Amino acid sequence: MNKSNRKIAYLGPPGTYSEQAAKQWNNVDELWPVESIPAVAKSVEEGESYQGVVPIENSIEGGVTFTLDLLIHDSTLLICGEVIVPINHYLMAQNEIDFKSITTVFSHPQSLGQCRQFLLSNIPRA
Repeated sequence: MNKSNRKIAYLGPPGTYSEQAAKQWNNVDELWPVESIPAVAKSVEEGESYQGVVPIENSIEGGVTFTLDLLIHDSTLLICGEVIVPINHYLMAQNEIDFKSITTVFSHPQSLGQCRQFLLSNIPRA
């Protein structure tokens, strides 16, 4: 593959932690957001991209099972490196609200797990 045409696929859309990891990994080549972890793997396997960046582990929730299963059972791809990305989450509401009145928090399961201690301590009814 011509170096000038190299793309790195990452779990998109733009603005995700996977994009941040891809930029940390390689800030030279073109970054290409794709819609799913399997799509990242497929793009590398089929030569559409020469590398892929996917979440594999986080320090609070542990391994990202979907990625691990794909790499172990469904792919011939190899892990070639690691990037550590600090994760920050934000609680958002349309109006100012007392934490005690919150009963539901919507987010991705990984994010909820990463925020579990904060939620238990500050928003126990959610």
